[in-house]
Amino acid sequence: MLLPLALFAVAALIGLIMAVRILTGSTAPIILSLLHAALAATGIVTLYLAVAGAPVSGPGWLSLGLFVIAALLGFFLGSFRFRGKLPPVAVIAIHAVIALGAFGVLGALFLGLV
Repeated sequence: MLLPLALFAVAALIGLIMAVRILTGSTAPIILSLLHAALAATGIVTLYLAVAGAPVSGPGWLSLGLFVIAALLGFFLGSFRFRGKLPPVAVIAIHAVIALGAFGVLGALFLGLV
């Protein structure tokens, strides 16, 4: 569980940088967007492999499901770049809250709290 946790942590930091840029009225460099997406996608795959190989992991599946929902919202947010517009702040906030919730569940699982 450490690898997906680390991948999502770095993706979250990049996401924070991108959110601050958008909130100040500018877009993030495309490389940050692509790196954020690649790290999150790799995190989802490695989390799936870890959870699928575990005998019982309800919180792991919950975390994975939340990350997939956040990823779908991320695709929607990314579509604004191709339309030359800034994404709605409300959607950014929902994306972040879902992803942070998933990260919290994953962190609690890693620490043995659930």
